[in-house]
Amino acid sequence: NKTPINNNNNKFEYELVLRKWCNLHPSMEFRCFIYNHQLIAISQRHPTKFYSHLQLPADQDNDEEDEEEVQQQYHHHHPTYVEIIQDFHETYVQNRFADGQVHRYVMDVYVDSQERTWIV
Repeated sequence: NKTPINNNNNKFEYELVLRKWCNLHPSMEFRCFIYNHQLIAISQRHPTKFYSHLQLPADQDNDEEDEEEVQQQYHHHHPTYVEIIQDFHETYVQNRFADGQVHRYVMDVYVDSQERTWIV
């Protein structure tokens, strides 16, 4: 329901938007930085928190070469959050935001338990 409001000869329209409530896990919120239509950086939305489940698995008893192999094997079977977010950006957002007219922006996303990405 839009309600026009006149204020000092300026006309504003207010709109109430209701959405279904969702419980989001803060660890799965990410901030994405786009420059020249390219995703250049991804950070945790809450950088002061540590979430161990975001780390790639590694065997602490192995040396660096073994750790790298474990990460490569994991990576082969499971896409990383970076890859999931990059794919989302390339498929649904890149060159589409504001009809491609805006080439620098920040986007907050959420990755759900089924590895789907949502803009929040």
